[in-house]
Amino acid sequence: MSGAFTGEGLRRVMRYVPSPVTVITFFSNDEPRGMTIGSFTSVSVDPPLILFNVDRQSGSHDAINEAPRFTVNILAEDQAAIGQHFATSGLDSEEQFAPIELMDAERLIIDGTVASLHCETTARHRAGDSTIIVARVLEGSGYDGRRPLLYHNRTYRSLGESMEVSLFAPVNRASKETP
Repeated sequence: MSGAFTGEGLRRVMRYVPSPVTVITFFSNDEPRGMTIGSFTSVSVDPPLILFNVDRQSGSHDAINEAPRFTVNILAEDQAAIGQHFATSGLDSEEQFAPIELMDAERLIIDGTVASLHCETTARHRAGDSTIIVARVLEGSGYDGRRPLLYHNRTYRSLGESMEVSLFAPVNRASKETP
């Protein structure tokens, strides 16, 4: 390999890594706001921490960066339109939430999701062109019978069927000859 690896190169490779589609919802100036995030992951179980990244050029960057609490809505496979809706820039609060049914308006939990986590921001870190937001999970729920929506290779996908996995045959180290 020659030359430095570029951001476009990273983007091309990361297209092959499936990720859950999540919508972060929060209040900004007492108005509900939301944004689709593709970089969500858990960090720690003790204490329970999660993180996600926000592009500093995003129209929602400053609002989520200032929000002390938010909810991570992990979308179900039939909610691709919601993921795309919250990825649309330039919508005001009313436009964002007009077509959305909430199961909890206080925490802004979107109805029909696979799971939701209500969180409190504990740290913000500048990293390249993004801000990493780390948060402690205050409450969480998973909803049985729903399958997650995934994003892979620039398209929304559903989770495939589970696979049977068998272990490799164990290595018999005692039978190895030593010189």
